[in-house]
Amino acid sequence: MKNLTLMLLCGAMFVGLVFAESPSTMWSKQFTLNGKIDQPGSIFIDNSGNFLVNGTQDSAISSKRGLIPALCKISPYGEVIWLKVETNLIKGGSGFAQVASLSDGSSYLSTIDWESSGYYLTKRDPEGNVIWTKTTPYVSSLSVYKDTLVVLIIGADPKCQLRNADGEVVREFSLGINMQTAAPVVYKDFLYTVSYDGSGIKSGYSLLKLSLSESKLVWRRIIPDGAFVRSCATDTDGYVYVAGSKLTNDSTIGQIAHFIAKFDSDGNKIWEKLWYSRDTYDGNYQNFTTSVAVNSDKNLVVTGGFFQKGGVQDGLRTAYIRGFAISTGDSVWEKQWDYPEAKYVSQVFSLTFTTDCCLIVLGNSVSSSMGDPPNVIHLEKYSVDGVLEVKTPKQLPEIFSLEQNYPNPFNPTTTIRFALPGASNVVLKIYDALGREVSTLVNDQLTSGYHERQWNAGTLSSGIYFYRITAASTDGKKKFTESKKLLLMK
Repeated sequence: MKNLTLMLLCGAMFVGLVFAESPSTMWSKQFTLNGKIDQPGSIFIDNSGNFLVNGTQDSAISSKRGLIPALCKISPYGEVIWLKVETNLIKGGSGFAQVASLSDGSSYLSTIDWESSGYYLTKRDPEGNVIWTKTTPYVSSLSVYKDTLVVLIIGADPKCQLRNADGEVVREFSLGINMQTAAPVVYKDFLYTVSYDGSGIKSGYSLLKLSLSESKLVWRRIIPDGAFVRSCATDTDGYVYVAGSKLTNDSTIGQIAHFIAKFDSDGNKIWEKLWYSRDTYDGNYQNFTTSVAVNSDKNLVVTGGFFQKGGVQDGLRTAYIRGFAISTGDSVWEKQWDYPEAKYVSQVFSLTFTTDCCLIVLGNSVSSSMGDPPNVIHLEKYSVDGVLEVKTPKQLPEIFSLEQNYPNPFNPTTTIRFALPGASNVVLKIYDALGREVSTLVNDQLTSGYHERQWNAGTLSSGIYFYRITAASTDGKKKFTESKKLLLMK
């Protein structure tokens, strides 16, 4: 037997291999809402792949600051198609999960007028023209179910309403609890949302499951004390992920950790993770996770938000996104950055995945506490390679196979996996771009199952290499040959 690193992974021994690469930027766009201290709220992708971004425009009106709700439509390539403001509201708001769109391209925005305590729902056509504006009870969030608006109403009697394209209530039901709700996500016939009782980070938070087909609250699960939940998401298997922040020491209100937890469809917690963006405990005054998004094809759940830059609570913030393995909650990468325009604040407000499995990040940068020059909103598209999660096979492999090495590109070590349906004579070699042999990883008889070899290219120069496997069953009836390319980058 050669003196090589070998791991035989077969049957029940083959479990839990996780690998991921950091996201790479595909494009980054910047825009404003034509105010001074503009702030984005959330993002919604319509049926044409356009992005609807809502927020508030902050400008000087009659010598006082006025918040004006705004909505913009952005192309799949990040170009602003139109920007509209609710000019009838001088002091209003439109925050997280306040925008939605139906299949005809119409968009819906919920707003509040803080001076009159009035609440409104506005419909616009695909070109951004107002079709109607209607008064409504206090809307906490909008989402879509079978091309029908799902409207969560908060107040003394929180309700879930289903409204048609004309904004008319076709069905509603009470949640039966005196709580406010936010951060909704629709999965099949169910809506999951986070509710809270009171205000502030010490409030009590719950995860709710609503049946939209049967018009009822299915269950409510209390999230542990100290959790401040801002967002939730589901994967294609119906698991729910909630994210926010959590107190780690009740006696010190400023020491707040990032927080994410996974629940099954019955509300049972599968795993929970806490982490800091900075190295020292005392320096983590502000660790706020504002959004979470899941992509089952990539086996990836991503959180985003911001954290305190300095060692004192002075308002300075740095943006971040962090990826986790869906099954285990293991962290697989984190990206921290300040937007180029920021001198004061960089933060992430909302995340979503496109149909081509790319991550969209909505954030903003603040140049100073007074917005001079104006704040800038950032929209970025990232390519993510995701997480490779290898689960326990139910049986031995039925055919020969050679997998792509991981990581790839690599420096200087990479792993090559292959499968043998039966005992076989195997040769696995590495060649350079000119076809010269540089290493022999296997030249032996191996048993059936899944095998791994590691190759250390520490003495070689960067470039393209190839690995080739030749295998033949010990009875000589089956033969297999395949080659793949790998890239060494130093």
